[in-house]
Amino acid sequence: MKKIYFIPTIAAALSLAASCSSDAPDVELTVKADKTQVAVGEPVTLSITHNVQGLCVFTGEEGHNYYYSAAHILAGLSEEELKTNIYRESDPDVKPMAYDFSDATPGAEIVGDGTVDVVDANSGRSLIGSEADIVLDPVTGKNTLRLVSTHPDWWYQALRINLDSKLGSNQRLTLTMRFEKDILEDIYSGEQHPEIADFCAVIRVAGKAPDSDEIVFNDNTVWDIYWAPSLEATEYSVDLSRVIAEWQGGTGLEMETISYVQILFTAAGSIGYVGDIYVDKIEYGEYDYVPFDTAEGIVLGSGPGTITYTHSFKKPGEYEMAVLGTNTSWKHYTSDGYNNSVADKVSANEYKYDRQIRFVKIKVTE
Repeated sequence: MKKIYFIPTIAAALSLAASCSSDAPDVELTVKADKTQVAVGEPVTLSITHNVQGLCVFTGEEGHNYYYSAAHILAGLSEEELKTNIYRESDPDVKPMAYDFSDATPGAEIVGDGTVDVVDANSGRSLIGSEADIVLDPVTGKNTLRLVSTHPDWWYQALRINLDSKLGSNQRLTLTMRFEKDILEDIYSGEQHPEIADFCAVIRVAGKAPDSDEIVFNDNTVWDIYWAPSLEATEYSVDLSRVIAEWQGGTGLEMETISYVQILFTAAGSIGYVGDIYVDKIEYGEYDYVPFDTAEGIVLGSGPGTITYTHSFKKPGEYEMAVLGTNTSWKHYTSDGYNNSVADKVSANEYKYDRQIRFVKIKVTE
């Protein structure tokens, strides 16, 4: 629960006049807490006396810690540093995957430390060495994972990709592969069907719910992913977010971690792909960066004075609340002002500002 009150002072007129100058008015900011030790759910009230144009409060809680905010992390950095470096931390639990089979050893029974496998979808038994192997592709001259697609109607031969990654913002899976033939056929008679361009790729996933170590597999998936076999190495890409949504609908769980992806190269009726499939590369996702922590902006009303800000903490711990007050000047025009100072030429240096920060430590008990 948060409550904010504003008490105006006679200094309001003076502040408004100062804000019209070419310099930013010096910030005046004092903060007092009515108590520095509270129980969970018990409100703590800050009295904030100020003359600022902008005011915000970091509570110190997860996601709202000043020391993890852009205001703190980016302070004092040059324009060049901001352009060339990344200052957000990557999320260590979001693990992108990229495996190039040209690095694999022909005849190997374990591929990429177990990252990739070809399995019997019913028993989980590995098929590498029997219906899949690492070979030298006679066309590309590179090592590749070869799948021998003989019985697409049996629905058992599956390419399994072990990811074990927290779901990030990018859930795209891309396979670079080529096919021995580019024509589908009747899987029983061998009759070719050039009029049918593509086959259905059935993709299913397994994952974990939050606060659970159980890997849950579910058959629910989408049924509109079709790939056309190509004689040349081609990127086949799919956004797994739709498949994950079907998994969640089928399990009634929220997926936090994607454990593995399982791909079946199936037949539609009796028409499918029969022949070798050469998988050159598999890529999934990309690094995710943890967002900067944020503050709550405070509506100030008509000018300087004293406001009260009330907040209740939900968890015990020691918190450092931070109150930032900022004043800015009018624009200092460069060149001939707005005539030529268009968006790509405007600089933050055309404004002067003064910012002050005040801290209050709060201890929260059960």
